[in-house]
Amino acid sequence: MEELAREDIRFHIAIMTAGKNDLMKKEILRLHLINRVVAPEALADEAWELASRLAQGPTLAFGELKNLLIASATETLESQLENEARAMARVTRTEDAWNAMQAVLAKQKATFKGR
Repeated sequence: MEELAREDIRFHIAIMTAGKNDLMKKEILRLHLINRVVAPEALADEAWELASRLAQGPTLAFGELKNLLIASATETLESQLENEARAMARVTRTEDAWNAMQAVLAKQKATFKGR
């Protein structure tokens, strides 16, 4: 079952890279392989805006997430769940996690420093 899902994702990514028409873009969005389509001339501005928002977020957690996504292509379900548990343990011990929890309790916006 895991292999089928991976093959299905690879197939849809191949379609995404080949797709140039509006119908294909709508299908790619429907499958949640991407979250938005922008005009080529707006790409640089959109990319900078996204990078800026990501940089203000929990970058350590984002890094863990990226590593988990990469590993999911080759790990078994059991192994992946263990990796996720370890990643959660690492992230929850960070200063950013503590500050975020305090911000939630104080009903304030969390700020992250990458620590």
